[in-house]
Amino acid sequence: MLDMIAKAKTQIQHWISLTTFLGIGLLILFALVVSPAINRINVFTIIGWTLGFAAIPTAIMIALHFRQMGKRFQSIAVYLETPAGASAPISGQEALTLALNFPVEMPALGILAWAVGGGAGMVGTWWSTDRVPAWADIGSMYVSILSSAVIIAVFQFFLFRRVLDPLVGEIIHREPQLLDHDLRLRRTPLRMVMLISIVLIVFISLFFSTLAGYRQAAATLQTWIGRSFIPEVISLVGMVENYNLTDPESRVRALESLQAASPAGQREILLFEGSHWKTNLITGQPHGLPKVAIATIQTLCSESPEHTGTTYDPFYQNISVFSCFPQKDPDGAEETYYLVVNYPWKNYSHYLDNLFRVSLILLCGTLVIASLMAAVVARDLAYPIKRLGEFTVEVAEGRIQEDVFFYANDEVGDLAKSLRQMAKGLRAIILRIGDAARSLDLATTAITETSQVVDRGARGQEQAVEEAFTSLMEMNMNLQGIAENVETLSAGAEESSSSIFQMSASVKRINEAMESLNSFINDSSSSINQMTVAIDQVAGNVVNLSAITEQTASSMAEMDQAIREVELGANETAKLAENMSLKAEEGMRTVAKTSESMRQIAEVVRHAQGVINRLGERAEEIGKIVQVIDEVASQTNLLALNAAIIAAQAGEHGRGFAVVADEIKQLADRTAGSTREITLLIQGVQAESEQAVGAVQAGAKSVGEGITLAEQARDSLGKIVESTVQATNRVKEIAHASQEQTASSRQVSQAIDQVADRVNQISISTQEQSKGGAQILKATDEMKQNSAQVKRTTEEQLQGSRLITKSIENITDMLFNINSAQQEQKKGSQLVIQLMERIKQVTQQNVDSANRLREVVRQLQEQSTSLRSEMTRFKV
Repeated sequence: MLDMIAKAKTQIQHWISLTTFLGIGLLILFALVVSPAINRINVFTIIGWTLGFAAIPTAIMIALHFRQMGKRFQSIAVYLETPAGASAPISGQEALTLALNFPVEMPALGILAWAVGGGAGMVGTWWSTDRVPAWADIGSMYVSILSSAVIIAVFQFFLFRRVLDPLVGEIIHREPQLLDHDLRLRRTPLRMVMLISIVLIVFISLFFSTLAGYRQAAATLQTWIGRSFIPEVISLVGMVENYNLTDPESRVRALESLQAASPAGQREILLFEGSHWKTNLITGQPHGLPKVAIATIQTLCSESPEHTGTTYDPFYQNISVFSCFPQKDPDGAEETYYLVVNYPWKNYSHYLDNLFRVSLILLCGTLVIASLMAAVVARDLAYPIKRLGEFTVEVAEGRIQEDVFFYANDEVGDLAKSLRQMAKGLRAIILRIGDAARSLDLATTAITETSQVVDRGARGQEQAVEEAFTSLMEMNMNLQGIAENVETLSAGAEESSSSIFQMSASVKRINEAMESLNSFINDSSSSINQMTVAIDQVAGNVVNLSAITEQTASSMAEMDQAIREVELGANETAKLAENMSLKAEEGMRTVAKTSESMRQIAEVVRHAQGVINRLGERAEEIGKIVQVIDEVASQTNLLALNAAIIAAQAGEHGRGFAVVADEIKQLADRTAGSTREITLLIQGVQAESEQAVGAVQAGAKSVGEGITLAEQARDSLGKIVESTVQATNRVKEIAHASQEQTASSRQVSQAIDQVADRVNQISISTQEQSKGGAQILKATDEMKQNSAQVKRTTEEQLQGSRLITKSIENITDMLFNINSAQQEQKKGSQLVIQLMERIKQVTQQNVDSANRLREVVRQLQEQSTSLRSEMTRFKV
């Protein structure tokens, strides 16, 4: 854009400079043509002075011209450099007005510059000639200057319009609406522009030609008249050159003769010296000839061989005929004298009146003819353009049923042909547009109905998709919750499976331990049965010896107390077995309680063993005291026999009883006299005590093995115990029970300590021991039953744990499958959500498209209505 503006500005400056120099050259040429008299003087000096005077004001005017041009270009440039849409210092209308007025305003300023510069140049001409020329010459010269300015302005007008055309196009391109605005520019028809341009050029050309012809005719006439007066001037020179003009008296006579030869009003005779050219020697007064005229006469006289000649004085309008002759003064110095005879032009100008009239008539006639011709030519050029313009107006108003009937073999004819083709094409297009408009109405109606259906469907689809999306999001949230629960359940199932596996193994080991314990209890039960039978026999024998065997009774009481403690332990064991059967799922608690109970049983057995040992010792003391009781011996023998029978029945476990029977027999043998039987009885008691100790030791060994197995079971169930919080509470309860059992043990120990004090109650004690034996036997049976129940329970628990393990495994597999399926379902749900998102977006786009379609249909209907309205303007 800047390049376009700079280029246009540079071109205009170049055209202004070029046309100005051409105008100056034209003026110089015109001056040389129309002023042939100046041709005979120092023309270049006059031209130099003229240009010098005209240069300063002309330069000032041209500078003002360029300044105004620069302001207008700057305003247009600022507008064009402003980005589209931004606020510019001037509007597009103002910029367009400046650009359109520029070709008119700038040449007008140029004419003003020429007027001022031409006036200054004429002042320079007057200055150089020292005189003011005739008014006719002044007028013709100034008209010539203005005519040159007008010609230059006409050229500048067309040149500037061509240069500024791209800028005007750019302004209109930026704001096309300016074409429809009223810019309030003076409308100049094309015909008027062409007419004025042609008339001005023709008039100025004719004026220059006529003036030049008239000037040439006048110069020719003046030269001819002047040459006709040369003989007369030569005769006058002959009259004065015979006088010695350096002599005053001779000069007076010469001057008087010249005065006599100068009739008033017909001619003027001037005589002056070359060195004193300002003074007329005839009158003694200044002659008034300008310096340029004197210089011309002197030049022509010196150049003429005859030293004569003729010229025209434009300042006083005289035909000057001159001659020069030299004379010497008394000193021998030579002086040139000039004789000039001025014939007034007014006495001879009538010869040119006819020429002037003819020239004026020819000028006016030619101007009229040129104007008529210019008008005809302008009309001939403007008429088809006007006709084509009217046709385009009719087309613009819609009347295209007519055609343009014009033909010419030139550019206008080509334009008419193009317009006819355009009209033909417009008629076809309008017909097609009419058909299209009707089709458009039908289409818009169908589209409107379809768009309404699409809009309803799209909105329904949008609502359905929104509801489905909401439900899907809720389902996805539920699936996520299910997934979390499944994962948690899966992790719990894995932990439960591991714990169940461990518990199953522990229950299996407990079952095995309970089988061993049951076997040991069976063995203990058999031994206790034997011991009970022996105790019954001892009790029967001791009844008779109650008074004597007080210590033995006391010992038996202690043993009874110990047995009671055993019973208490057995009861506790039954309770533990019952708790184990009721709470089989708490395997560790039951095993721990069983182990603790076995420890208590072992403790009781150890206490019982100690009691029995002390009872043997007391029996030895009693043997010393009851040596006199012989009848006891027989009963002791019977007891030994019974013990042998029981030992035989017990088999391997009855060996201890056989040893006791042997010892009792040995004791009876050593008893002497009346104490033989008692001694034997005591020995039998000792033997039985030793057998009881052996049985108790065997039971203690079995209990120890049971404790070992229980410990192994407890170790196996350690992890289950760790995962069971209630086991700790049960262990505390077992500890509390152990403390109670310990207290009971201390009580048994105290009771055993009191055996010595209650020997006299041995009979009662033995009876109670017999009863206690029965109770122990009963407790042992119950314990055996409980043990069997525990075994069955553990077996059921083992089978249940196996089922649970299998169920847990199935549950774990099912949870894994559920988790996998849920993960797949989660992925599918996410995919469905994404698809629903896309469907939602597409649905929204459909709704938006339906809205846009409805808007487009509305606009289309409006456009269709507008199109039908516009179509009504066209008449095809």
